[in-house]
Amino acid sequence: MSPKTPSHLERILRSGRQAVTSECGPPRGSDASHIVHKAELIRRHVDAINITDNQTSVCRLCSLAACIRLKLMGLEPVLQMVVRDRNRIALQSDLLGAAAFDIHNVLCLSGDHQRFGDSAQGQNVFDIDSMQLVQTVRRMRDEGRFLGGLILPGFGLMLKALEMGTAGLKFPTGDVVDFPTNTSDALMSGGANAIAGAIERQHRRLTKRTGQEPLLFMSGGAAVKLAPMTDLKFETVDTLIFEGLLLIQSHRLAL
Repeated sequence: MSPKTPSHLERILRSGRQAVTSECGPPRGSDASHIVHKAELIRRHVDAINITDNQTSVCRLCSLAACIRLKLMGLEPVLQMVVRDRNRIALQSDLLGAAAFDIHNVLCLSGDHQRFGDSAQGQNVFDIDSMQLVQTVRRMRDEGRFLGGLILPGFGLMLKALEMGTAGLKFPTGDVVDFPTNTSDALMSGGANAIAGAIERQHRRLTKRTGQEPLLFMSGGAAVKLAPMTDLKFETVDTLIFEGLLLIQSHRLAL
């Protein structure tokens, strides 16, 4: 199998040989000499150096800047990216920045929950998960395309926001019904209608743009609530992430 990038690490892995990498955590400050010192200690013992991305949910020198520093030293960096702190726009922007400096290795992760760090009050993002980030990286590399789509709040976030703004209301536990007669049902039904409506509008836009009816897949806990809300044809795939992993692996084995 021929390498898809000039990555030294990729060539080793594709050859079937064992690769050795080492993790290197950036400092809690802008002094990059810490990274340089660590890299000099291990440069003759590893094939690549993995730079963590705000590990343990603590603010540190960004992974991309540290990777650029290693690249300028003639070393092979692995850019670690977590989906906890940035949405798809910021993640893709950082990937473009990495490509501009010929950083070819990316490790996609979810990231430690912010409660484990010193900013427990910080809001996580998780616009996409780590597997979607893997797919985004592959699509940008192989097809030159960005990840599109809508960013919608899930049921949990939507209902929590409504709960905070409604006096005396505990977390709503109502049902999704056509004509709600109580507050909990109204909130649950309103959230379901909002998400289902956004899906149907995007479905119409895709049909108009492509001239073909797009495939609609539902997965996860919200699928049960959304399924009765739409007249569109759809397929429920409970193991969508795992099937995606199998598909990615089958493509790799076919190369």
